[in-house]
Amino acid sequence: MNSLITKIFEKSQQNNFNTNTLGLIRSLLALSSLIFLMNPNNLLFHPGLGVPNVPYQNGILITSINIFFVFCNHILIAKTFMIIVLLAVISGYRPKITGVLHWWVSFSINTGLVIVDGGSQVASILTFLLIPITLTDNRANHWYYSVKNSNEYSNIAGYIAYQVIRIQIAFIYFDAAVSKLSLPSWSDGTALYYFFNDPMIGASDLRKYIINFIFDSPVLLVISTYSILALE
Repeated sequence: MNSLITKIFEKSQQNNFNTNTLGLIRSLLALSSLIFLMNPNNLLFHPGLGVPNVPYQNGILITSINIFFVFCNHILIAKTFMIIVLLAVISGYRPKITGVLHWWVSFSINTGLVIVDGGSQVASILTFLLIPITLTDNRANHWYYSVKNSNEYSNIAGYIAYQVIRIQIAFIYFDAAVSKLSLPSWSDGTALYYFFNDPMIGASDLRKYIINFIFDSPVLLVISTYSILALE
């Protein structure tokens, strides 16, 4: 046990976690949420099966901190606030301040809307796990180069958070790949054909014609489908 603690301490002191690589990750996460919020309100805020009202309040205490409810269901004010926060994150402004706010926005999108997907859930988790790192980031902007933090405890917190994120991401993609293999369309390599030809979410017009022209070759179809599994 002591050797494990010693190893964690030594590893944590060797790395600098407050880099512009972290800035790029935070900006990409914020950009994805910003693009999501750019959808019209009638698409974002509509009821679904078992969800009579949007923003959705399921009675759980933690959902009461959702931005949409904090602003008393004034959607325009809530969206404006969220967009400002996301733009601040993308710009790199004060990670120590925007780190927590970024998670608040991601959490609110994930828990308050109906049409969220796995990406919104992952963004909510990652922005939460990044909080220990951003809280120890004293840079004025996350695009700036930073020397390694001299605070030992900050480095330990950053190292542990970083390892948890790596485990989380590894599990997400491992689970995604394994669960796909249980479906016949993925195991036989034809899943992409059905995806691109789906009447609801598939391609259309010229794109559909080009894709189907390519997928007329069984070899290209199988390789394309299995390349997704290989990447995951």
